[in-house]
Amino acid sequence: MGYNFKFCLLVVFLVSCNSQSILRKDINILNERIIRIETLFKKKLVFDQKQAYKIPVKNSFYLGNKESKTILTIFIDIQCPFCKEINKFIKQILRDKNLKNKFKIIFKHFPLSFHKSSNNAAIASIAAGEQGNKYFWEIVNIMFDNQCDLTDTNFIKWAKDITQEYPFFNFKKFKKDVVNNKNRYKNKIKEDMGLGLKTGIRGIPTLMVNGWSFNGRTVSAFKKFLKLKKVTDCYS
Repeated sequence: MGYNFKFCLLVVFLVSCNSQSILRKDINILNERIIRIETLFKKKLVFDQKQAYKIPVKNSFYLGNKESKTILTIFIDIQCPFCKEINKFIKQILRDKNLKNKFKIIFKHFPLSFHKSSNNAAIASIAAGEQGNKYFWEIVNIMFDNQCDLTDTNFIKWAKDITQEYPFFNFKKFKKDVVNNKNRYKNKIKEDMGLGLKTGIRGIPTLMVNGWSFNGRTVSAFKKFLKLKKVTDCYS
């Protein structure tokens, strides 16, 4: 849970309070309360998972070995700075020689309401993915690299840039899909978010390995977790 939970609490505090009344001592008090709350959550929530959640992966965008039964599911908000760090993490485990072709990563959208550009970013990414899994990841990587510039205009520009490396990517189709299929894409996003809420996620990013909550952020932690859980196929 850790830093993403702390970040969410800070955001809730700042939104719900008059920012002009926040003093240094108030922030110090808040930090102390956060530490106590985090400790409570770690004791009562993090270790409460008794069994793996069943997470459907059909038609999900993926990385790694498509046929693998070891599945890392990531619930992501494209505008979230912590999610950008997770994007770096998954690149590291994909490059690891001992893990190569032994797992796959499934992407689930979870745009947060206070990130004003994240929902449209999710829509644009799905539109790109309509033409192939690799195009989804191409534009998502561009979005993570340019989190401060997530605008509809840039989504169009970045999609056009993809055609320079992948001439078979249909830029005109992308532009039409973003407009014509927006409601369908929104439903897909709601479906992902509903799934996340059913699994009890309390912060973004959330990672799950074969339905088990995974809080690690390093290659070594990922390897240890795989051994600890003796991961089994629990997906439909």
